[in-house]
Amino acid sequence: MLAESLRKVEAYLEEQLSTGHSLISGAVMSLLRAGGKRIRPALVLASGMFGKAAPAKLVPVASAIEIIHMATLVHDDIIDDADTRRGVQTVHARYGADVAVFTGDYLFTRAFHILSEYASHEMLSSVARAVQEVCEGEIEQYEARGNTAVSFGQYLRRIRQKTAMLFALSCYAGALVAEAPRGTADALRRFGLHLGIAFQIADDILDFSQDSAITGKPAGHDLACGVYTLPVIYALGSNRWGSKLRDLLVAPNGSNSGPGNEQERHEARERIIAIVRESGALQRASQVAERYAARARRCLAPLPDGAGKEILADILASAVHRAS
Repeated sequence: MLAESLRKVEAYLEEQLSTGHSLISGAVMSLLRAGGKRIRPALVLASGMFGKAAPAKLVPVASAIEIIHMATLVHDDIIDDADTRRGVQTVHARYGADVAVFTGDYLFTRAFHILSEYASHEMLSSVARAVQEVCEGEIEQYEARGNTAVSFGQYLRRIRQKTAMLFALSCYAGALVAEAPRGTADALRRFGLHLGIAFQIADDILDFSQDSAITGKPAGHDLACGVYTLPVIYALGSNRWGSKLRDLLVAPNGSNSGPGNEQERHEARERIIAIVRESGALQRASQVAERYAARARRCLAPLPDGAGKEILADILASAVHRAS
């Protein structure tokens, strides 16, 4: 039901990101053509179906939010020193950190330029707050790297800021552009927030349960960066496995970069991944994802039936119950 509108989003992205700046044009277009799930534009478009759907406005706003997401990925990859994303070289790895910084900054400015034409003051304010939350979440994650005492609450706050806020914004923005009733817009925003949390927990589980051919990034990527997600937090709390896992994480050749060669670090990560799987932490984390998915479904339940509701329910189901 969204196929045609998503094709328009793709064409609009291509048009808006084709730039004459030769220094970054290759980097921008390589990032765009690497693809992606385009979940955020889909949320904007589906949420717009709860009001007076206006494709002429919905497509640019959906594209702008996707561009903001792309910008955060570029900067995230610089911080993580990541070589691949979506199965291809990152902008940082291919063009260097300087060009990657320019690319991320350029994407932010393009997104806000588009929004200045199509978004209300309220929406612009919501976008600015969401971007601030993403930045604060990234800073908090950076400060917590290598901290084996990270709590469930700290983890939840981090993923709420880094991931869920953009999901919530996508739903809210679609409703605002389409002039949906205020109560509907607020319910969609809450739906997006819970969806985003469930989505990120599911993604963190995949980092331990699937290989790089499926996830598009190396297995144990977060571990290598010293970022401990919910499966690790639960495994650290295990009476049987916690002490052994903590020893491995803080060892000189442990999960993150440090003394020792790459082979030793790889072997340490493999042992850590095996412990997390054996500890039952993935099942516990999956239960938490299901809990937030249930909250999202409750937000959706009272909304009017129709294509928008069906699409959002499908996105929720596929986001949480992923084999990829």
